Amino acid sequence: MNKIKKELKEFLEYKKDYKFVQKELIEKDECIYCEDILLKDIDRK
Repeated sequence: MNKIKKELKEFLEYKKDYKFVQKELIEKDECIYCEDILLKDIDRK
């Protein structure tokens, strides 16, 4: 049980320092891009 508590504590410490960054989606000409990478193309679906 102590091992689980220790791992949980370490994980929570790690998680606290971690920052999630949402990438911006750009839609143009009916295509969707994320950081200049084509995600969805209306012609090729």
